[in-house]
Amino acid sequence: MASYPMSERDMVSNSRVSGIDIIGNIPWGTHFCQFYQTKEDLMDIAVPYFKAGLENNEFCIWIVSQLLEVEEAKEALRRDIPDFDTYLKKGQIEIVSYVDWYVKDYVSESEKSLKKWIEKLNQAATSNYDGLRLSGDSFWSETHRQDFIYYEGEVDSVIGEHRMLTLCTYSFDKCSIAGIAEIVSNHQFALAKKEGKWERIENSGRKRAEEAEIKLREAFESLEEKVKERTAELEKAYNSLKESERGFAEAQKIAHIGSWDWNIVTNESYWSDETYRILGYNPQGFKPNYNAFLRYVHPDDRKYVDKAVKQALNGKPFNIDFRIISADGIERIVNEQGKVVFDEERNPVRMKGTVQDITERKRAEEALAKLEKIRIKEIHHRIKNNLQVISSLLSLQAEKFSDTKILEAFKESQNRVASMALIHEELYKGNRIDTLDFSDYLRKLAADLFSSYNLRNDKIRLKIELEQVYLDMDTAIPLGIIVNEVVSNSLKHAFSNGREGEIGITLKKAENFTVNKESSGVENGCKEDNSLQYILRVTDNGKGIPEEIDFQTADSLGFQLINILVEQIDGCIELRKDQGTDFTIRFSNIEK
Repeated sequence: MASYPMSERDMVSNSRVSGIDIIGNIPWGTHFCQFYQTKEDLMDIAVPYFKAGLENNEFCIWIVSQLLEVEEAKEALRRDIPDFDTYLKKGQIEIVSYVDWYVKDYVSESEKSLKKWIEKLNQAATSNYDGLRLSGDSFWSETHRQDFIYYEGEVDSVIGEHRMLTLCTYSFDKCSIAGIAEIVSNHQFALAKKEGKWERIENSGRKRAEEAEIKLREAFESLEEKVKERTAELEKAYNSLKESERGFAEAQKIAHIGSWDWNIVTNESYWSDETYRILGYNPQGFKPNYNAFLRYVHPDDRKYVDKAVKQALNGKPFNIDFRIISADGIERIVNEQGKVVFDEERNPVRMKGTVQDITERKRAEEALAKLEKIRIKEIHHRIKNNLQVISSLLSLQAEKFSDTKILEAFKESQNRVASMALIHEELYKGNRIDTLDFSDYLRKLAADLFSSYNLRNDKIRLKIELEQVYLDMDTAIPLGIIVNEVVSNSLKHAFSNGREGEIGITLKKAENFTVNKESSGVENGCKEDNSLQYILRVTDNGKGIPEEIDFQTADSLGFQLINILVEQIDGCIELRKDQGTDFTIRFSNIEK
C-alpha cells in the first residue's frame, strides 16, 4: 500500500477527467457507485469513464458484470476509442470477468479483491502511469450486511489515501430499498437513471459529518494537550511546595489556586498571594475579612455564596463555583472548597480552604459544548439527508409500476419517511439539540400532507389549535407518524366526490383540555390517568369510518401502525365515530 500515496497537493488541487458529463472532473480518491438494469446502462457510464482514463495515462481495470461478456465489453470500447487495441496490447487496460476476479466465498471475495487492487496499484506505479482507474461489479446481500460495511470501509481506506478512482456497479433489481440506501451512504455519490436520464445522487450528509468530526477531534486533541501541559505544571509546582514556602507560593501562581483561612470568632482572614492575585488586589494596606470577600462576589451570586457558607457552618460540604468581579473590574469564574473546624461543643471556630480561577476551563467547556451541539446537529442533518435519499429512491422505484394500489402504497411510505425526515430537519435548524417544538412541527407536517395530496382549493379546511409543547425524539417520531397516518386517511377517504369539510389538529396539556365525555360512538376509550401529560386530537367532519370496522383489530397497515406506536409511547387512544372521525391520544413525554 506504499505505492502512489497522495500528497497534500494531490488531495487539494489535482483533479482527473471522469469522462462522464454529469460528474465532470473528480479528485484522486473518489469512490462512487452506479445502479444499472441493462447492459446498455453499464456501457453508458463505463465506456466514457475508461476512455478518459486511457487518454490521460491511467492504468485501467474493468471487472465486468455477470450481465456482460468480456468480448462484448472490448467491442463496446473499440467502437468509441480509435486506438483501443494499442492500449490493450501494451497492457494499459485489463478487462476481467466477474467470475475470474472474485472467488465464490463471500468473505474470501472481499479480502482477495482488496489484495488484488493493491497489487494493481503497485503495477501502475512501476509502469509510470499517473494512477489507477477501476470499475467493478460489487456484491450486496442482506445476510452479509456487516461484511459489506466492513468491505466498503476497507475500500475507502485504500482509495482515500492513493491515486485511485473507483466506480462500483450494482444491479438495481438485486437490491432492496434498504440495501440501496446502505450502498448510497457508503459512497461519495451515486448515479441512477430516472426517466431515461442519468442523475447524480449526492451523499452530502457524509461529507458534513466528516468535517464536523474532524473539527471536534481537533478541539478534543487541543484540550487534551492543554490538560497534559497543566498537569505537568501542577506536578512541578507541588514538588517545589515540599522544598520551601517560596515554592508553595509559586505553585499557587502556576495552578491559579489561592488559599485562605478565616477565623470565625474574630472575623479575621488570611489570604495567600495567589488569592490576592485572583481578586486583583494589592495585599499592602488591606485587611481581609468575610465581608470584604463578599464585596468581590458578583451581585447575582452573592446570596448563593452566603447561603452555601452558612450551610457549611452547619456541617454541610462546601464546594461551589461562582463569579467574582476583581478590583480591576474583570469578571472571573472561581471554584472554592473549604472545611469548617468545630470546637468541642460543635461550634464553628475556623474555616479554611482554597480558591481557584477556573475561567479558562469554563470557557473551554463552553466551547466543547458548542462543538458537541454542532456535531449532534450535523448528525440530524445527515439522517435527514439519508431519509430524503430513501424517499427519492422510493419515487424512482414507483415509476416502474402502474398499478394504482401499489403507487398509493409507495406514496404512503414516502409520506411516512418524510414525517421522520421533517423531525430531524427541525432539530437541525432549531436552538435545541434533543427536544423538538412539536407544535411548530405539526403545522409544517399538515401543510406538507395537504401539498402532497395536491389540495389547491378551499373545500377542505385545516383547523389547528396548538399549545407550545417540546418533546423528546422518542416521543416526537411516533406521534409524527400517527398524525401522518390519521390526516392522510382523512384526506384520502373522508371527503369523496368533492365534498367540503374540515380537518382539525389540537395539542394541549391535559389540564387545559376539555372533551365531551359522553360514551356515544366511542371505541376503546382511555381510562382517566392523571399521569398522562398531554392530549393530541385529530378530527374530521367527513363521512366517518364504517361502523363495522374496529380500528384496534383492522388489518390496515395504517391502523396497525397507529396502535403499535401509541403502545410504544405508553399512551392510550380512543375513537369517536358519531360526527365524522375523532381520534384522541393521551400521552406523556418519554424522558431518557
